[in-house]
Amino acid sequence: MKLFLRLFRTGFLMLLAGAVATPVAADQKEIPTTVVTGVINTIDPVARTLNIRLANGTSVTVSVARRALIRRNSVPTNLEGLVLRDNITAKYRSVNLVAIVLDATGPAVQSISGGVNDLNMSSGVLTVGSESVQTTANTKISRNGLVVSLSKITKHDAVVVHIPTASAVAGSAATASSVVASGPTEDEVHGAISAITGSNVTITPTNGASPVTVVVTANTHIELDGQTGGLADLQVGMQVEAHYDPITFEAFVIDADSLGQADDAKIHGLVAAVGLDAGTLTITPDGGGANVTLIVNAATEIEVNGEDATLAEVQVGMPVRAEYDPSTLVAEEVKAGSGEDDDDNDGDAHVNGIVAAVTTTSVTITPEGGGANITLTVDASTEIEVNDEDATMADIHVGDPIKAEYFISTLVAKELEVGNNSGNDNEVETTGTVAAVSSTTVTINPSNGSPPITLTVNSSTEIEVEDDPGTIADIHVGDHVKAKYDSTTLVATKIEVED
Repeated sequence: MKLFLRLFRTGFLMLLAGAVATPVAADQKEIPTTVVTGVINTIDPVARTLNIRLANGTSVTVSVARRALIRRNSVPTNLEGLVLRDNITAKYRSVNLVAIVLDATGPAVQSISGGVNDLNMSSGVLTVGSESVQTTANTKISRNGLVVSLSKITKHDAVVVHIPTASAVAGSAATASSVVASGPTEDEVHGAISAITGSNVTITPTNGASPVTVVVTANTHIELDGQTGGLADLQVGMQVEAHYDPITFEAFVIDADSLGQADDAKIHGLVAAVGLDAGTLTITPDGGGANVTLIVNAATEIEVNGEDATLAEVQVGMPVRAEYDPSTLVAEEVKAGSGEDDDDNDGDAHVNGIVAAVTTTSVTITPEGGGANITLTVDASTEIEVNDEDATMADIHVGDPIKAEYFISTLVAKELEVGNNSGNDNEVETTGTVAAVSSTTVTINPSNGSPPITLTVNSSTEIEVEDDPGTIADIHVGDHVKAKYDSTTLVATKIEVED
C-alpha cells in the first residue's frame, strides 16, 4: 500500500510538471505592440501620459506603465527624467496605448523641481523654491499635458525645469529649455472689470457671456501693464484676462491692461523672419508697408495651425496675425498658419508680389516688403487672370506683378491675378475690419495697424459677401473685409466681405 502511494504521488507530480512545462500558444501569450519614433511634445506626470509628435506631423498620446522601461541617453530614469523635445522611440501595447519601453535621447540637462514661488511675465523669470530660472520664447512649456505659455503657469503648480548643462552659469538665472508643470484645472475669461468688492473681482466677458466673479487670494499673480501688481492696482473698466479654478473661482492669474485693449495694435500678414535667439518675429503686413519686428517672450500666447506652440514652430512664409503693445512692440498673441484667422474658415491666405519663377504647375512669388519666396501649386481649379482677362500659366512671366489667394494647408493657388490691376496703376488693396458704413462710404481699420481708410462706394464698385454678390447694405460694422481701391480717388473697385 505504501509503495502504491509513493508511485501515485510520483506519477502525479510528473504529470503536474508536464502540465506546467507545456508551452502556451503564441497567439495566447503575445500582446500586439507598436513602435513609433518621434519627438516628445508634452508630458503629464500626474496622468502619466506622454504625447509624441511624429515625423508626418501627427501625434500619439500614450499612457506610461509604472513598470515601463524608461531610458534617457542610455541611462535608466523615470517619467519625470524625460525632457520636452527629446527624440524618443516608444513601444506600446496596440490595444490600450500603454507604453512599456521608452528610449529617449537629448542634450545633457540639469533639473530643478518644486513648487512655483514666483513668476514675472515681463522678464520671464520663474522662481522654483529658492532658485530662479529664465524662460524665453523658445522655452517649451507643458502644463497638464498641453503646450502653454508662461502666463498659464500658476503658484499652485508643481514644476520640473530642465536647463541645458552648457547654459548653466553660476550666480545667474540659467535659461530653461523646457518646463513641465502640473496643477489644478483652470478656466479663463477675457473682458472688462465691471465691479470690485473686497477680494472679489467681477469681469464682464467681451463675447457677451455672463459675468464671472473671481476671488483674489495671496497666491493670485496680478500683472498690470506687464509689471507685477496687486489687487489695489485693479480698477473698474480695465481690460483683463483671468485664469481661475472653475470650482472655487479662486483666481490664479489676472493680467490687466490699464489702457484697454483698444490701444493694442494688430497686424495681419506673412512671417518674414523668425529670430529664435533674439526672440523676435518679423511680419510683412498685408496690403504693403514696412516690415514690423515684434518681441516674443515666454508669456506670448502662440498658436500654429490652431494648436498651442512655441516660436520654434513658426515658419517663414506662414500667414500670421499678431496683437502687440505698440509702445514696446512686445507680442501678446501670435496666431500663425492655417488656424491664424478665426474669420477665415476656408484656411485661405493672400500674397502680393512679383513672379520669381513659373512652371506649368507652379508659380514662385517674391512677397512685397521682403520675406522668403512662396511657391504655390497650380491645378485645374485655380482661377487665372492676366490683365483682367482669363488666362493660362503660359501667359505668366517672371517679373510680372501678381496677387495670389491660396489654401494655407496645401499651398494650392485658389486665384492668381497677374498684371497691372485692371489697367489702373493706382489700385491698391487693404484687409481689415469695418469701422463705419454709410450708403456711399465704408471706413476700414487696416489689419496692419495703419490709420483708418474711408472709401467711396459707387455703382461701379463690385461687392461680394462670402463669395456671393451683395450690396453696401450687406456690409456691417465689425465685418472682416478685403478692399481694392484707387489710391488717388479712394473709390473702391471691389469689396469682399469674408466669413
